[in-house]
Amino acid sequence: MPRKRFQLLRRYVHFDDNQQCSENPDRFDKIRPHFEMLRKQCLLIPSTYKHSVDEVMIRYKGTRAGTLCQYIGNKPDKWGFKAFCRASSSGIIHDLLLYQGASTFFNVALIKIILFMYTSIKLTLGASVVLRCPGKRQNDGQFLFVILYDIKEYFSDCEKQWLVNGTLTGLFAEGYPSFISPITNLTASTATLQACPENLECLLSCPTGRINEKQQCSCDVSATTSLSEVGFSDWSIGVWTGVTVSVTLLIFVIIAFGLYKKKQRSRFSPNGPVPTEEI
Repeated sequence: MPRKRFQLLRRYVHFDDNQQCSENPDRFDKIRPHFEMLRKQCLLIPSTYKHSVDEVMIRYKGTRAGTLCQYIGNKPDKWGFKAFCRASSSGIIHDLLLYQGASTFFNVALIKIILFMYTSIKLTLGASVVLRCPGKRQNDGQFLFVILYDIKEYFSDCEKQWLVNGTLTGLFAEGYPSFISPITNLTASTATLQACPENLECLLSCPTGRINEKQQCSCDVSATTSLSEVGFSDWSIGVWTGVTVSVTLLIFVIIAFGLYKKKQRSRFSPNGPVPTEEI
């Protein structure tokens, strides 16, 4: 396309009818229908559970945008139109809002957009947690209980509490355990008791994530385990794991020795130097 034809099309192209323009405080009124169409398509994209809201610059170095053209020195594109975007951990934008100064929130609909962009992150933090604490009898007669849960986010203020008949007997908080009888040992994910109590409950509390889940623990008297701290449910699994690692290391050593011998033989090939014997 010739340059003059492109300039002519750019001069007369319109996204809105000027005859129907009203006294609207929206400074992006002419492109608002197309912008909303783009935004609705972004909202349809499936998102992940991690979100971030930040300023994004739409590059523009023209002279006809007036005060709509912003400058942010710490952005890759320092000059352009500023927009607030909500993106997920996949790097895809799922919602956006154009910044236009004092009239950015010129109606209630746009205010709801910003509220949705910020509250959508908080909704994921308060999601329900699947909490379980199964227990198995060990060879020494004690019972090992393991706390199992799935949280989408990481919280540093989580506490694990163990309650026997409604009384707090074990607490793991800030990386340190604190327990009394009948608990004999306590870690971040396990609790060892002298016997299986009638009523044992596990409580997971994360104030930052608004998580407060309690679960009744169950005892499996028939199953036994002797490798509680390692995490193996049966000694045979540990044996087979050790054998597998040993065989893998042996194969690696054999391959390395073969490559070394091959390199030594290549030094005395017909095309290479001939070894000399000492008399």
